[in-house]
Amino acid sequence: MNRKWLLLPLAIAVAVPLVWFASNPEQRADVTAALGLKPAPVAAVQRHKPVCSEAVNPNVAAPTDCIPQYIAKLPPDPGAAGKATIEGIDSDNDGVRDDVQRFIAERWGYSERAVKALTLLSKDMLMQVRLGDSVTRDEAYEIAKKMSMTVHCYSNSVDSAIRVEGQALVQVQGAVTNTPEREKRFLKFDLLTAQRVYVLPDDPIPEACGYDPAKLAS
Repeated sequence: MNRKWLLLPLAIAVAVPLVWFASNPEQRADVTAALGLKPAPVAAVQRHKPVCSEAVNPNVAAPTDCIPQYIAKLPPDPGAAGKATIEGIDSDNDGVRDDVQRFIAERWGYSERAVKALTLLSKDMLMQVRLGDSVTRDEAYEIAKKMSMTVHCYSNSVDSAIRVEGQALVQVQGAVTNTPEREKRFLKFDLLTAQRVYVLPDDPIPEACGYDPAKLAS
């Protein structure tokens, strides 16, 4: 049976994010983070390190002097050039800015499920940034409904240590909205989705994700 979520503004401040009310606390936390409820401090990304000569076991401390092999094929860090425009740089044309792609892989690349789900969510967030100044209220509503499906995938396929303790979704939001203009557009989009009713998906997880997380290694 589907459950309904209601999206409401929390306060009257200009840059107020929004909250979804859901019966599952973990899913509620995931969705509120996706829609900008919590601040998202972004840890500095370490750069210019060699690729590790041996495979890294994710169950032990990450190396400090080399880059794990699972992120060695990422596009280069765009640096300041990646912040010069709203669109940023997507050199491999995978639909995700290079800096966001690197951010996800460098932190959770040991988990295929986390990378797949967070990549889907990052695409939705990047869409919010791109369209925050140009969509109508109804268009924003349709995009937000789609995002509820990707949050459903994320909430039910990614380990809770990554989602809850690591606050991965909140961190990815911070990486996506890493300039004042990007954050402003993201919040504008959020305001367009206020005072609407959303249905929490109950689709099978493979259908919600567009792939079967159970077939991924971790």
